[in-house]
Parts: sequence; structure tokens; C-alpha cells
Amino acid sequence: MRLLFLTSDESVRGVVSDDGFVIGQFTAATFNLLALGAVFGVVGSFTYLAVRPCLIGPPWLRSLTCAVAASVVLGSLLVAPDGVDFAELSPVALAVALFVAIPALFAALTVPLMEHALGPRGWARSAPAPLVVAPLAVFLFPPVLVVVGLPIALVLGARRAVARSRRLDAIARQPSAMRLARVAWAAIATFGLVLLTEDVLALRSSS
Repeated sequence: MRLLFLTSDESVRGVVSDDGFVIGQFTAATFNLLALGAVFGVVGSFTYLAVRPCLIGPPWLRSLTCAVAASVVLGSLLVAPDGVDFAELSPVALAVALFVAIPALFAALTVPLMEHALGPRGWARSAPAPLVVAPLAVFLFPPVLVVVGLPIALVLGARRAVARSRRLDAIARQPSAMRLARVAWAAIATFGLVLLTEDVLALRSSS
């Protein structure tokens, strides 16, 4: 946001962004953005745990596929043709590139970090339980719990049920089940790409 502020006209100073932050000012409210980033970090980590079994290839390929999926899915949510961030800040191409690059970079880094944490010598296996579950404190806030926490709990609950049931585990390990999961994962990314493309075209037509 600071980079876009520097490349935009001075008239954007004092304008309230789509996220409720005053452009050009660093105030106590700006720390809310850091808290929001922490929430997305926890969400991203648990999302990777959910899709990890259906990913294929070496770590670099997993990082690439997760980065592409995150960029188009989250990019389609962040890029709003009628939003202040894209109507007031310029150049528009830079704004779109940054809003798409941030989730892509995060996802690309999440894969090796999570694999290291989950590995035989990873901190997640040796750290005290309170330290491991500490990031889950963000879900104590009701809005986050409802919007984000419950879906993640359902996903992790389903995975635990599969792991504890030999029959469900056998079904989940079948090639057809894995192919179905990969098709669903690709369909979500494709849908995000379509929405992102529509948003970018709408921005180009309005500029």
C-alpha cells in the first residue's frame, strides 16, 4: 500500500481505503492490518494441511501450484473493480500485480516452512503443545471463528475421522478419490482465475 501511495497522485492522501485504513497515514489502526495478516497466515497454513494429501510432485512443484492457486483465488477476492484501492490508486496494473503477488508469495513460502515444521525434526513435533496451538488464539474472536474457524474445523475434523477409520482411510487412499480431490482443487483455482480475469477486464474497460 505504501508503494502504491508513492506512485499515486497526492489527492489520495487521507482517502479511506476499502479496508478502512486512511491512505498515507500510519496510525494505531494500521496494526489491525498486521492482525489480519496473522489471521490469513493461520488460515493459509491450515488450508495447506487440508490440501497437502492431494498435492503431487517435489516440494518446488507444490510451492508453484499452491502459489498459482492462492494468487488467482485470493486475487479474485482482493481485486475489486469498484473499490477505492483500484479507483484512486495508480497505476492500476501495479495495484493488481501487488494484490495478486502477495498471496502467491505467501503460499510459495508456506509450503517449505510447513514441510519443515511437520518433518521429523520440525518444531511442530518437538515444541510444547501451548506453543503449537498459540496461533489458534486468533479464532477466539467471534467473526473470525464463524467465517474462518468453523470451515477449517470441519476440514480438520473430516481428516481426523478418515485417519481414525480404516474403511474411510482406505477409500480416501484410492486413486479415484485422490483424482477427484485434485480435480476439485483445480476447479477452485480455475474458478478463481475466471473471476480474476473478469475483474481485470472490468478495470481495463473503466480506466
